[in-house]
Amino acid sequence: MCPPGGNPHPISTINVKLYNSAAELYSNLKRGNIDLINTNNIDYETYIGTIGFNANISPDREFDYMAINTADNILSKKEVRQAINYAIDKNNIIYNVYKNKYSASNFPLDNGNYLYDKGNDTQSYNLDKAKSVLTDNGWVYKNNTWRKSGSILNFNLIVQASNGDRVLAAQNIQQQLGDIGIKINIIEVSDASYQSYIKNKNYELMLTGNVVPLGPDLSSYFGQDNLFNYDNADIDSILKEVDDIQDATLLKEKYKSILDIYDEDVPFISLYFNPNISIASPAIKGVINHNFDNIFYNIDSWYKTI
Repeated sequence: MCPPGGNPHPISTINVKLYNSAAELYSNLKRGNIDLINTNNIDYETYIGTIGFNANISPDREFDYMAINTADNILSKKEVRQAINYAIDKNNIIYNVYKNKYSASNFPLDNGNYLYDKGNDTQSYNLDKAKSVLTDNGWVYKNNTWRKSGSILNFNLIVQASNGDRVLAAQNIQQQLGDIGIKINIIEVSDASYQSYIKNKNYELMLTGNVVPLGPDLSSYFGQDNLFNYDNADIDSILKEVDDIQDATLLKEKYKSILDIYDEDVPFISLYFNPNISIASPAIKGVINHNFDNIFYNIDSWYKTI
């Protein structure tokens, strides 16, 4: 049922128009020549403004995270990885670097995969927990630094110099961790050096990311030869089981077990997903609630007014 106002017209046909540039696309949307566009550009408001258009944002598939070398002498200690995770406010990075358009993530599957239960979401940012998990494991805070048995929490964070947003995110993380006594030295590297660090796994911390597959494949994060030098026999066993499981309820239980182990071990820190943005003209009404897999999801509830 359409609300009052205007003349409602059911949408029966979709006409696809092609443009040579994003500037043409935004211009034609503003002029009313097209009714819907889909983009990953977080600066879209620069081109069309903030008034009148209906923008729906959902997580896409570009997943950024902080890789942790679990074979490192200090980072092999679980409490250190947990403390770093608790001390990072992902929403702070999203607000200050990504114009509040990215979606905070707690796991590689939490961008809409059916095997991830949103009820499992917890806000990992907790400075009190960051401090207590270190104190409980014998670390002492002295002179703005955490110390234990001659070691201090001082790490190099690798980031691609060519990726400006990641450099800004690294600087934000450096500030956040520095505020609680974990010193971060940002090492900006060339694209070739960045690939070398990934290949050789000779880093301490690295800001990186990948495109998550459409299926629930976690092998690149937890399988053999993963970036984090991480090994967990229980996860290995589960990953071998899931390929043969057809029952959705059992699959969810298995993936929940992986999530629980991940939350405890923190071999990497999930940060955020890039946005998938659908922008509708003022003439399009109804519930626009798309996802990365279907920008026309729920189109049967849309209608157009003139």
